[in-house]
Amino acid sequence: MEDICDSGIAAMAVKCVAIWPSLKDLFLAVVIVQFS
Repeated sequence: MEDICDSGIAAMAVKCVAIWPSLKDLFLAVVIVQFS
C-alpha cells in the first residue's frame, strides 16, 4: 500500500511540475490583459 501511495504522490508531483510553467504563463497573460 505504501509503495502505491509513494508512486502516486511522485506521479502527482511530476504532473504538477509539468503543468506549473503553463499555469504561470496563463496567469501572466491574464495579468497583462487586465492591466493593458
